Amino acid sequence: MLEEYVRCSKIKNGPDILSRLTLINDQSHPPIRIYLHRIGSKNYFDNQNNSELDIMKKLFYDSFTINRDMLRDADYLLAIMWGNNKEKIIDTFKFTDIHDWPGNPIVNSYVLSDGLYIPERTSIACGDGLLVLADEERYRRTTPNLDHYMRMPPEISGLEIDW
Repeated sequence: MLEEYVRCSKIKNGPDILSRLTLINDQSHPPIRIYLHRIGSKNYFDNQNNSELDIMKKLFYDSFTINRDMLRDADYLLAIMWGNNKEKIIDTFKFTDIHDWPGNPIVNSYVLSDGLYIPERTSIACGDGLLVLADEERYRRTTPNLDHYMRMPPEISGLEIDW
């Protein structure tokens, strides 16, 4: 299993992303890259001194245990966590049907609110999310395969990794 977590800083007109988490597991779920947006990020922190990483992982695993069918047939997932009032939201993008890499995948979107899939929710992303998704897809098309793409994340324009 690979787990890569980094803190991020917005530069210039970049997306307001606090951190990025990549999880590549053996068989329990498809590879996923999760971005935590600054908006409503305080919703994710608890009073038990759990780290941001632990909280992101727990919310992901709890949410997708409940919504297991959403993972079916996924080649990989991209997700953006953010908050609205006290609501914890995960905008999830499921990529499927990649036959010849890099191909042109089918993308389905889902909005999870406090861990539950809300099918009637049609607002699936914000402008910052679109910036991240565009750089992800542009980069993915330059990589030799899915494993390389997930293990070597892209640079996101206007986002600096805090090493």
